[in-house]
Amino acid sequence: MYEAYGYGGAGIIINCLTDNTNRAKTEINNVIKKSSVKLGTVGSVSYNFERKGRLDLAGMMDEDSVLEAALEADVEEVDTKTNEEENTTSVWVDAASVSGLREVLLERGVEIKASTLVNVPKALVDCSDEDFEGNMNVIEALEELDDVDSVEHNVAMEDEDEGE
Repeated sequence: MYEAYGYGGAGIIINCLTDNTNRAKTEINNVIKKSSVKLGTVGSVSYNFERKGRLDLAGMMDEDSVLEAALEADVEEVDTKTNEEENTTSVWVDAASVSGLREVLLERGVEIKASTLVNVPKALVDCSDEDFEGNMNVIEALEELDDVDSVEHNVAMEDEDEGE
């Protein structure tokens, strides 16, 4: 895991899966050097994020059903979001609770497409249009690297609050 400071004070976490850490670090450094983004030290960016477990469920599941399963699994806090376009429901819980909730959902016959640990930003950073574009360009370049599994950030998405 690498941490970087993006444009406008944004935080970027780069998660890698590699068989060659030297190659991964070199490729990440090359992307970083081509921009004004700065690589940070361990913990310099990640303190702005909270480690959560995310379960992606096949199909739409109402919040009450998720809450019932969460209560059965002794999960204290649950966040859900449905995506009608992809016909999925995503559920976020604290990292220690993900396996218990996963087990209860499977027992109830719910198909789980994926379960993973993610870094959820504690607060989003509003950037100027120029900084937003610069951050997205760096994130896209990092995501294209073979050794990079995922890139997480706290950049507020454009037009996120419009229309709501």
